[in-house]
Amino acid sequence: MVRPAPISLKLRPDEVTARARVVLHRLDDDLRLQNSVKLLAMKAYVLINKMNAVAEPRLKLLATSDRGRWQTEIKLVESILLKISKRGA
Repeated sequence: MVRPAPISLKLRPDEVTARARVVLHRLDDDLRLQNSVKLLAMKAYVLINKMNAVAEPRLKLLATSDRGRWQTEIKLVESILLKISKRGA
C-alpha cells in the first residue's frame, strides 16, 4: 500500500504553475535588461572610439598634462564599458 505524501509537500498544480510563471517572467525581464545594458555599453564604447579618433589631431594642441589626463580618462571609460559589455550590469 502506498502512503500519500505529507500534507506539507502537497501543492496545488495551479499555485505551482502561477509561481513558476512569475519566476520565469522575472528572469526574462532580468535577462532582457542585462542584454540591453550590454548592447548600450558596446554602442557607447564604439562612439567613444570614434570621438577619440576625431579628437586625436586636436589633442596635439593641448598642453602635455591636459593631453595625458584626456587619454587616461578615455582609457578608463573604455575599460569600464568593455567590462560592462562582457559581463553585463
